[in-house]
Amino acid sequence: MVFLENVKHLMYHDGGKTLNTILEKLSGLGYKVSWRILNGADYGVPQNRERIIIIGSRDKLFDFKQLGNSVCVKMIEAIGKEIKRQLLFSGEYGTKGNIKYPHLVAWNEIISKTVF
Repeated sequence: MVFLENVKHLMYHDGGKTLNTILEKLSGLGYKVSWRILNGADYGVPQNRERIIIIGSRDKLFDFKQLGNSVCVKMIEAIGKEIKRQLLFSGEYGTKGNIKYPHLVAWNEIISKTVF
């Protein structure tokens, strides 16, 4: 599973070409991709903050309707089953400063297949 988040106006950048490139690259890597503009205020964030959310899954399109409306939902609750099945821990850890983080197989796969 791939989760991307950015400013709302990404959808307008370069006449929409930037968003289309992202969607095409993810699709080319075998992901079924869906996206939507969400406002953090609808999910318990105390400010209006519209963001583009892009979710790619190998199995099926993500259904944003399951997030509900005006309800605080943790993303892990909405995509938790997908994460457990698709983001397999490689058994290795990396570090950034004093923070230790797990290497995820799916992320490593995307990075190795993507040319920036």
